[in-house]
Amino acid sequence: MPQHDDVPDYQELTGLSATLFRRIYDLMLPTLEQGRASAKGRSARYIKRSWTPMTRLLMVLHFIRHNASMRSISEMFGGSSSSVSREIWDLVPRLYVRLLDVIRFPDEPPPAHFYDANAAIDCTSHLRYRVHPWSAEWYRGDVGEHFVTAQLVCGLDGQMFDVQLGQGHNNDKGMYTSTDTETRLADAGIVVLADDGYTTSDRVVTAHSVPTEGHLRLRHAQLRSVVEHNFALVHMFKTAGGIFRASPELQEMVLMIVYALVYLKCEEHPLRTNLQ
Repeated sequence: MPQHDDVPDYQELTGLSATLFRRIYDLMLPTLEQGRASAKGRSARYIKRSWTPMTRLLMVLHFIRHNASMRSISEMFGGSSSSVSREIWDLVPRLYVRLLDVIRFPDEPPPAHFYDANAAIDCTSHLRYRVHPWSAEWYRGDVGEHFVTAQLVCGLDGQMFDVQLGQGHNNDKGMYTSTDTETRLADAGIVVLADDGYTTSDRVVTAHSVPTEGHLRLRHAQLRSVVEHNFALVHMFKTAGGIFRASPELQEMVLMIVYALVYLKCEEHPLRTNLQ
């Protein structure tokens, strides 16, 4: 990698603070120091790395942040486009495995703030190029795009509890049912606020189920808006907010990495500190 005149601008390159970048680097260092196999099985030949461990992580996080093409990354970091592609395909699954358990339901349910609810739920779309075959599985006619659907459950303070990914043809109800969210919410002692795309149940309080008197529906909307704040931060990473070009398998791993990164960013700067 060409030498920088100063410390790299981690915020610009990766969307992360220098402190958070270093935290992820320390977490990933044992993995970053491993070789990359050229084939599966005992006869695998391990390839010498073209970049230092820190540069490799910086390169992959730059791709995740900016959805940059292989050519533009190779021009920035050196090497060929094919070498960059191999590094991304090698490191993204490793990063995915390391960060997979960052987001999880709390051991103890948080206190309720409104109609016994202590969390919020909603879905968003992450666009992608058309795939072949089975393109219809990623397409929804009312949206007119191909995409991956993500369902997020987060506390009313903004802390993420659960992320589920599904094919684009799913709507809110379809994601809730297919991921068995009702059971998992019950196991965690969570009651969520949701918009009217969901169905009211023992674990879901929709806007339609709240009386119109006073400011109750306004309060419902204010509290559950925190899930949209999380989505806004997620979509700032262009692999989540732009049109993803690679395979759905790589996209889903990248998306889970992005949600984990936003979770860690919000540990540094919480979305809400006062629910009064």
